[in-house]
Amino acid sequence: VANGIVVHGHTKGCENITISNCYFDTILPVNDACGISLNQTNFYDTPLHGVVENCRFVDCAKRAVKIMAQNVTVQNCDIKDVLSTDIHASMIDIMASHCRVTNNTINVNRATYGISCQYVAETSTITGFDDIIIENNYINVANEDSTNARDGLTIGIVDDTKKYTEVT
Repeated sequence: VANGIVVHGHTKGCENITISNCYFDTILPVNDACGISLNQTNFYDTPLHGVVENCRFVDCAKRAVKIMAQNVTVQNCDIKDVLSTDIHASMIDIMASHCRVTNNTINVNRATYGISCQYVAETSTITGFDDIIIENNYINVANEDSTNARDGLTIGIVDDTKKYTEVT
């Protein structure tokens, strides 16, 4: 799986990361690549404190930004669709607490979600979402190329019975 930038927050000294003024175009392969992937394997470690700002994403394979680390902010970004029509494809995918997504322009065409907050209850190292702020975002769900695009924003839990519970 290829990604534009990957940050591993579990690495000692890997905190207070800022990624700004970057342009991501056609990040492949389609099955799971992301423009930026922010990871933290143990949520009880020191939080990452990451900022993604003033970036532009065009046709990233599955996600523009994947957030699996605490204390991450995504702001003032321009995101134009993903290439995948996978049911879990989203522009910004939040799988951690204490995150902010503000002042972004998100144009959804093929993806299922504009902004997705989800976790798998049986395998997640978090127990739920706490302190997630999503505000002042422009989300356009065009749905021109497929019938897959469903929601501008979804919040949900996949429980141990593999059922997806949405709270939108």
